[in-house]
Amino acid sequence: MLYATAELFLPSGEILHQQVVETCEGVVVSFISFTCENHAMTFVPQIHLFDSLPAGCGLSTACMGDDLYACVQDMSGSWILLD
Repeated sequence: MLYATAELFLPSGEILHQQVVETCEGVVVSFISFTCENHAMTFVPQIHLFDSLPAGCGLSTACMGDDLYACVQDMSGSWILLD
């Protein structure tokens, strides 16, 4: 899935602006600077990247490895894993 975001929060705390994030089942495949619109993109104002799944994201599976996970926060403060 492709997401365009105004703010991308990296695990290090750094914030990147105007990024495109590609995910597959919540795992980040790539992210790059936004250069042009693609009809398959979904706009999300903020995306947070985690090197492990945050508590409360709704998945009970322990995730290991070097993967990054793309999440958004809902109005109640819960984390939602992006597809």
